[in-house]
Amino acid sequence: MRHILLRIVLLISLAGLLSEIVAVVSDGDRPFWAQMISLSYEGNLPTWFSAGQLFLCSAVLAAIALVENRRRARYVPHWWGLCLIFAYISLDEMISIHENADELLGSRGGFLYFEWVIPATIVVGIIGLIYLNFLRYLPKATRVRFIVAGMIYVGGALGVEMILGYWTDTHGKDNFGYGLIDWVEESMEIFGISLFLLALLGYLETRVRIGAGAGGESSPDAGP
Repeated sequence: MRHILLRIVLLISLAGLLSEIVAVVSDGDRPFWAQMISLSYEGNLPTWFSAGQLFLCSAVLAAIALVENRRRARYVPHWWGLCLIFAYISLDEMISIHENADELLGSRGGFLYFEWVIPATIVVGIIGLIYLNFLRYLPKATRVRFIVAGMIYVGGALGVEMILGYWTDTHGKDNFGYGLIDWVEESMEIFGISLFLLALLGYLETRVRIGAGAGGESSPDAGP
């Protein structure tokens, strides 16, 4: 499954890049098919794929929470918390809540052109502090996968978004540079979520196997 999912992500990313090239060749007038595969547009195939991935993450997190609760493991509320967070992000991906927030927050220009990154960065920092011990508790392999996936996703969603904001404030949106930066951002988000989903499925499989074969004993590679 891992190879299939990553190949799909690669295909979506390359299709998005093709859409940006078509936009340049057609002087910004993309045909319908190019709009449907663009990573810069909403309400198209990449958007639905991303929202579906995020919702699937939420569903797997709920399954993990149920399994861990049955095992009377620690940090069950943290699993449920992640479940709700990813359900919200999935909804946001579909209806662009964070982008609509920019209309209320305004813009400071430059790297803070998209001003929603300010509250988002604060929220991510708070969640990171809350989940610090949770991460330490996870098996080492799972912990590393979570951190790598999170760094890629947040790096795209916030880090590259700030670069995109600076470019937009300086050069506007109707150019290849904007499309290329946006493509990098969205590709990082899709790839990061794919890695997180695979890590979740691996963790769930391990926990179910342990519960069935060892009477619910803790994994030997679990943290303290």
